[in-house]
Amino acid sequence: MSAYGTIIARVFTSEAIVPLPGAMVSFTKQNAAGEKVLIALRMTNFDGLTEPVVIETPEFSESQQFSPDAIPYSTVDVEVEAPDFDRVRVENAQVFADRQTIQRFLLIPTPDLPDSYTRTEIFIIPAHPL
Repeated sequence: MSAYGTIIARVFTSEAIVPLPGAMVSFTKQNAAGEKVLIALRMTNFDGLTEPVVIETPEFSESQQFSPDAIPYSTVDVEVEAPDFDRVRVENAQVFADRQTIQRFLLIPTPDLPDSYTRTEIFIIPAHPL
């Protein structure tokens, strides 16, 4: 792998896509030993967007034709936390070389129940060969 792509998080609330500034976003990846490694921490800006995070990826040419042995993208887990909202995690967000991935997060207000404070909604993106 010697190519790079970027990923940003777009965090909002309500179906009206109201931006959520000040949300904490963590980007993690599994290393060769299977351990989760923190790549970056970002805060969302006024528009609910993070600054791009650069991710090492396979070469872009690998995504242009099918190969059963090669995965033409890198995967990243992204988790978002904001006060008074449920935590949301996306596992296996796909990042391609020379492209910017925008991972969207719709945050839902947390009910005022103490057992809700640690709740995390998890979305797993399945692998695909393209």
